[in-house]
Amino acid sequence: MAGGLAMGAQIVEDLPQLQGVGVTQNLGAQVPLDLQFRNSAGESVSLGQFFQTGRPVALTLNYANCPQLCNLQLDGLVAGLDGMEWSAGREFQLITVSIDPTDTPQRFNVLRDKLLGRYSRTSAFDGGWEFLTGSEASIQSLAKSVGFGYKRVELTGDYAHAAALILLTPTGQVSRYLDGVLYDSNTLRLSLVESAGGAIGSYLDAAFLTCFYYDSSAGTYAPAVMTLTRIAGAVLVFFGVGLFFRTQRRNRFNLA
Repeated sequence: MAGGLAMGAQIVEDLPQLQGVGVTQNLGAQVPLDLQFRNSAGESVSLGQFFQTGRPVALTLNYANCPQLCNLQLDGLVAGLDGMEWSAGREFQLITVSIDPTDTPQRFNVLRDKLLGRYSRTSAFDGGWEFLTGSEASIQSLAKSVGFGYKRVELTGDYAHAAALILLTPTGQVSRYLDGVLYDSNTLRLSLVESAGGAIGSYLDAAFLTCFYYDSSAGTYAPAVMTLTRIAGAVLVFFGVGLFFRTQRRNRFNLA
């Protein structure tokens, strides 16, 4: 998958009309929380409203009439979410923003209803998965902050864009990017734990993240060799010291 994405990125760069399309990893960047959008009910909302719960936020950028890629990505996301015990609206917030400023809440709701029908978690219906539309200025400002490059193709009216799930901290900083259209449930869970700074998840999750790091080329978590080596070394020292004192006690007992 990573090789295919790299090849796709190269093709995009080779086409002048598509230069700038892709994802630049702006890790640590702050998203503008004062941006205004419209929710599925057509109400004006600020982006910051979804960062007041102390939960990490997962963000996707799509649009209603996308001929293929958005559907592949969002279907893959639902499959990954279905493999988790956690639910959007409880342990984390999920937001999908349209990159098409002509999308209305009514048109975007067609996509919303399809996805929420598949991801049948009550908390998602109750605001756990928000679908937002907005002005071109608001969309571009958000996209720029998270490094999401896209362009409208004049010939077709479609948008050229990549697929990425962007994980944000509870205060709106970019924490992790999960590229592609398939999302492993365990990788998704650990990315949310990491984005939340340990505020969600178990002690086992925290211990795992101490010994593993996210390998962006593989799209999964891999062992942190140096950390595991240090832990193994500490364990060996501990048992070595224990063996030494045990031997010393046995020798003293034999002499007595």
